[in-house]
Amino acid sequence: MGYFDYLESKNMAIQKDTAFAQSYNKVSMWLTISSFAMLIINILIFSFVQVGTIVWLDILVVAGIAVGIAGITFALKVRAMAKRKHDRNSLANFLAIWGVLFVLLELIILVINTWVYFT
Repeated sequence: MGYFDYLESKNMAIQKDTAFAQSYNKVSMWLTISSFAMLIINILIFSFVQVGTIVWLDILVVAGIAVGIAGITFALKVRAMAKRKHDRNSLANFLAIWGVLFVLLELIILVINTWVYFT
């Protein structure tokens, strides 16, 4: 009977780890979607406002970068948990890559607006 108790406790541990990873993936997904929404909002704002005229619009860009970095952090935490178990989590990989892309695009907008403002 001890062996079956061991298997049952092992199954419960696997289910808890899976639920934990799924909850972190959901948080990362919503943060990545929010980062994408901030990117679209910033692109629309800078489509109607001349780039470099208002440096205070960089606050919105920095907010998008912060949300994107938070999403990347959650995705990397899930990837690290999966790596410890020699497993992979495709959703975490997907969210990490897209999060990096959105952060880099926001960073480009930030650099361009700030550079044009101060030159």
